[in-house]
Amino acid sequence: MTIRLGFERATGGPATELADGCTALGSLSVAGALTATGALTAQAGATVNVGGSAVLSVAAGAVTVGAACQLLLPDGTPAAPALAFSGATNGGVYRSGSATPAISSAGALRAYFAPTPIITGETLTSSDFNFQKIAAPANPGANQGRLFLRDNGAGKMQLACIMPTGAVIAIATEV
Repeated sequence: MTIRLGFERATGGPATELADGCTALGSLSVAGALTATGALTAQAGATVNVGGSAVLSVAAGAVTVGAACQLLLPDGTPAAPALAFSGATNGGVYRSGSATPAISSAGALRAYFAPTPIITGETLTSSDFNFQKIAAPANPGANQGRLFLRDNGAGKMQLACIMPTGAVIAIATEV
């Protein structure tokens, strides 16, 4: 099967026809859309340029997105996150709501990043969490609580939780 591509060689001249499965050596310039219905393979050292700027570079073991570019991913789900790992495709990063990045593992939500910089989640475990002292956090939404570290007024640090009503519950105080 022969494929006709609508481009000209760098040296000028007529459009070039490439046979199915061929390899182009050197540069390939395309004016307009380039559509691949099968695999499109770039070798190490390849660079994709758009408008004269590098948008994608391929090196041995790494792919780099250009500095002025965004990598746009679909929203994904907990079971099929947009950014996953080849060894466990049911865990990774996805968008759980309006501009809310979330992390899943084993196909379930583990943590999400609320519009305010507080990490929450259904099953978030760790050996340690680091908190910084803050004066007064905003009230969380319904059915939520917000952990924070504060000065108890006597110069001691206190771990506290603020409830949706604004009530603050002291959990532990430095001795």
